[in-house]
Amino acid sequence: MTIQVCQFDSGVRITRRTTYQEFKQAILKVGRFSVFETGEHSWLYNELCRDPEIETSDLGFPWTGVRKREGGI
Repeated sequence: MTIQVCQFDSGVRITRRTTYQEFKQAILKVGRFSVFETGEHSWLYNELCRDPEIETSDLGFPWTGVRKREGGI
């Protein structure tokens, strides 16, 4: 018997004291986030997607890939 556990979050933990820069670095390290984890802290994810240094890509539902934009700004 094989048990498979699905995890639909990036593993990045956000608290009230988490700054945008801390969040951004953590998500870049992981390289992706799930639509299921954006609810309560949606402003951080919205800011990340608008950040000119960040490039996002669709990895298939529910994942969004995140990486630093080539060439920098």
